[in-house]
Amino acid sequence: MTAASTVEIAVVMSRFPKFTETFVVNEILGLERHGIKVHIHPLLAKQPGPHQPSAVALIERAHYGRAWSIQAIVALFQLLLTRPRSLASIVGRLVADTWRSPSMMLKDLYLLPRICAIADELAKSNVSHIHAHFLTHGGFAAWVLGRLTGLPYSVVAHGSDVHRHRAMMKTKVAEAAFIAAISEYNRAVIDEECGPVGRVEIVHCGVDVSHIVPASATDRAPSPLVVCVGTLHEVKGQRYLVEAAAELKRRGRRIDVELVGDGPDRSMLADLAARLGVDDRVELVGPLDHHEVIERYKRAHVMVAPSVASRDGRREGIPTVIMEAMAAGTPVVASDLSGIPELVVHEESGLLTTPGDSNAIADAIERILANPKLAERLAGNANRTVREAFDLGRTTARLAELMNAVAAPPVVDTGLSGDVVTHHAH
Repeated sequence: MTAASTVEIAVVMSRFPKFTETFVVNEILGLERHGIKVHIHPLLAKQPGPHQPSAVALIERAHYGRAWSIQAIVALFQLLLTRPRSLASIVGRLVADTWRSPSMMLKDLYLLPRICAIADELAKSNVSHIHAHFLTHGGFAAWVLGRLTGLPYSVVAHGSDVHRHRAMMKTKVAEAAFIAAISEYNRAVIDEECGPVGRVEIVHCGVDVSHIVPASATDRAPSPLVVCVGTLHEVKGQRYLVEAAAELKRRGRRIDVELVGDGPDRSMLADLAARLGVDDRVELVGPLDHHEVIERYKRAHVMVAPSVASRDGRREGIPTVIMEAMAAGTPVVASDLSGIPELVVHEESGLLTTPGDSNAIADAIERILANPKLAERLAGNANRTVREAFDLGRTTARLAELMNAVAAPPVVDTGLSGDVVTHHAH
């Protein structure tokens, strides 16, 4: 493959776009700025809005389809008739690896016809690499597509897909061209689970810092404002911020809290704020688009990300909301959990607290509000960290480099009409 040629990739994920998964949209846009042509193949049908503005143009060119559409069923039966051994091998491996996780196995079986249809679509394209998000269903799709087409594949390992759902992980990792772990923490988990198989690279999710101007003193709200952005879900830990607001009220310090986002914990959080007597200080803002979120960071005196490990094993990777707040020049308080300490260094680029410790969150917020020099130092260091190590241009350049190195020659025939698929080295 010559330097002048354009690598074309198929990006696979369960749903596209999810309002809260801005990192998928950012990655696609970043890869295209580095000369990668991206074909978007969601596994599930298009969902109604709202959508982030940056995703609108990508939605229009995405290849949507339903898991059990006529096209998908025909593709599955074609595979059954022409390559029964391949299909039997795929289903056999799936069952062997996931029988202890029946919900995962059934969801993957449900998606199989759609994946076969995508394989047919790739046969008519110049795609030379398959790239998926999340090692669960996206990773399964990439693994099947790799088997059916002979194309190399990669998967981004984010958060709960590594920590909570590990069935079939070793198979997916072993056969991948590479796994892009978003943190050293995730790589360690994969290595522990899979042993010395596969190739795991650290590729951080990044944010486009060129569109984020750090806040000035005049941008801040007139009274102390704390912002927390994310799905209202147990794993995000918003309840501990509400409790911290109540503790600060008890100490005589007034703060306003904005919880940006929506989710299953909305009613619980509203009830908790009322029960603790801070419903006049805690506002459930609802979902905002990316531009509005950045403006909220710039108004805030502190951004808090109180993540915890949920009861069912979920935990965050390195939340992009923390990167965005740091790029916006807002001091950060975050949990000492998962890959977060790889972004936020305690006492240098933010303050870390023990997950689930609302008093520690209150202490950290109070320290920042009471010490403008500390706030300025943390914000300045945080801004430099993001722009030097988590800039989208840098992270997607690394991903593009990895893809260019492993991309195969374009496929003319996926082998759905035969039993063997081969590729020549390039």
